[in-house]
Amino acid sequence: MNELSLFVLDLAENSVDSGAHNIEITVYEHPDRYDISVADDGCGMSEKEISLALNTQYSTKGDNRGNGLPMLKASAEKSGGEVIIHSQKDKGTRVEAKFYKNGSPVLGDINKTVRLLTFCHPSVDFIFRRISGDRELVLDTEQIKAAVNDAPNCPQAAKWTREYLDTQTQIIFGGAVNEING
Repeated sequence: MNELSLFVLDLAENSVDSGAHNIEITVYEHPDRYDISVADDGCGMSEKEISLALNTQYSTKGDNRGNGLPMLKASAEKSGGEVIIHSQKDKGTRVEAKFYKNGSPVLGDINKTVRLLTFCHPSVDFIFRRISGDRELVLDTEQIKAAVNDAPNCPQAAKWTREYLDTQTQIIFGGAVNEING
């Protein structure tokens, strides 16, 4: 994958597949690296499942699926970073990835990724944080529900979410959204 936002999408979809009702996505932008965390309250994994999940030969999803975590690990390590998985059975999972900017993919359109996730999974509560220094953008699906009268996957919700994320990105981080995400 050539954009970190696609890894975030894959990790969040793993969380949904694990039965998560709450997913927290954090992108922390340092001058020299990105720290990405996706945490959920899904079914969790055992220590053995964690080690197997990082292996390209293992998948619980069938043929040609389930290679996201090994690809994430390879890409992070290629940049000089790492992937750490914290998980407990029946409690949930947190995947942390560190990517150094000199050798990592670009962030990509993280706002679009968050919009897609919130629209396609209206029964899941998402909290998205994007942090750079002392600047922070936060989106909680409760905000979307309040703005559109509890209909988080209606066209008005998609429009509201796009406008909110794009406006907040411009206000908090400055510049054009595509320039910031690139």
